[in-house]
Amino acid sequence: IKLIVEILTLSPKNFMKVILRNNITGIPDEEIISRLCYGSSLVRWGDGETALARGKFIWFQRQDPNLGLKLKEILRQENPNLQVCIPIKVINSSSFSYIGKRRYNFWKEFSSRVFFARYLNRNNKNFGDSGIWYRNSGMLFEILSKIVNNRNVLLIGSEERIADHMREIGFSTSFLKVPDRDAYDEYPRILNEVQEWTRALLHGAKGIVISVAGPVGKVLALELASEQQVLDIGHGILLNLDGEFKIVKY
Repeated sequence: IKLIVEILTLSPKNFMKVILRNNITGIPDEEIISRLCYGSSLVRWGDGETALARGKFIWFQRQDPNLGLKLKEILRQENPNLQVCIPIKVINSSSFSYIGKRRYNFWKEFSSRVFFARYLNRNNKNFGDSGIWYRNSGMLFEILSKIVNNRNVLLIGSEERIADHMREIGFSTSFLKVPDRDAYDEYPRILNEVQEWTRALLHGAKGIVISVAGPVGKVLALELASEQQVLDIGHGILLNLDGEFKIVKY
């Protein structure tokens, strides 16, 4: 029913964005990584974010109206310091390309196109592709080494083994533990601890926050992009550690 309402309330212009092929030119991974080296923050948008923004829940995060509003704001904002990686292939394909696909894939991708037609700010030119960390998972820590550039790291997540690994390979890493489920419920505490960590750095040194904490990292990047670099890595970092994709805890 919600999808039908979304379709019926689209403007004619936005409805055509659902039906016809779009032409969003995503920034190449190399350019995104270069911008991160110069201090930009990053959000990776996945299916879970679309569900949460629509007022649904996902298996590791309950529905929260405030979270839904914050996620929609990520798609609408134009902060040059915030890079947003979205599923460009899905958005750019036409609805006619879904003919012959399994019913689940058809509705999943069609529903996503309706959502992005409604909420995506096409004036923002800072979009990359959401597969950035998966495509580069094999050399992720080499990329992070260039981005971090000997700065202090605050890793946010539920598994300290990631922080342990980063320390072993030379990153100066502090760890902020969050629950593996419903971490956004503790967002005020997490935000406060991130800001305290930033203030505690000696002599005004710059640090970098790396989040493996689902929607928490995305909202942190949105709210802190102008003052504190935040990288929303997600479970792409576990692809590097575990060597395979599997359902993981956040």
